[in-house]
Amino acid sequence: MPQKKHSCFPQDVRTDRFGVRAMPYNETAKKATIKYIKDKQQRIEIKWKKTDYDTRIAPAIEKSGQSVSAFIKDAVEEKIKRDRL
Repeated sequence: MPQKKHSCFPQDVRTDRFGVRAMPYNETAKKATIKYIKDKQQRIEIKWKKTDYDTRIAPAIEKSGQSVSAFIKDAVEEKIKRDRL
């Protein structure tokens, strides 16, 4: 009979979409995450014409291999450096 492998994680530990094991999410962690996002991050909404997004922007983002957010951040940083702002 094969030996059962022992784990340092409790049995209710799940993996995320990347296969990384994580402890169960509780209300304390949820509150801490919300507070961090509120205090440390700024949300920016951008609106494009759907046809422009579908035909020009989305293909460029996909080709870059980046997330939408990373692509936009890189574009903004490039503009700031180029224009010496």
